[in-house]
Amino acid sequence: MIPTILAIGLNRSLIDELDAVETIEIYNTNSCSEAIDVLHLQEVTTIVFDSNASNCVETDLHSLLSATPVTTRIVLITPTTNISDNLSFSNLGITTLTAPVSGSDLEPYFN
Repeated sequence: MIPTILAIGLNRSLIDELDAVETIEIYNTNSCSEAIDVLHLQEVTTIVFDSNASNCVETDLHSLLSATPVTTRIVLITPTTNISDNLSFSNLGITTLTAPVSGSDLEPYFN
């Protein structure tokens, strides 16, 4: 089964880099509400979410968690390392990465 990735708010160069990977299928959205619509139609392996695409990251993350099975990985890209926020996200099972992020940084989360 080919891993399916749901990208939320990723920059164009990162989307292009991920599109070039032949071993994944990627769905690109600009917001959490668009992503929820995709999740109603398609099961995904990993969600990669750029926090800059959100007005309220915690609310959006809770919406994503409620719309996905527990096996779905969520990787949150943040502009800075905030230890307390990262710890609270980690407690929800969410991985945080500090921007900038490349496709190779994300590859471990696609299998």
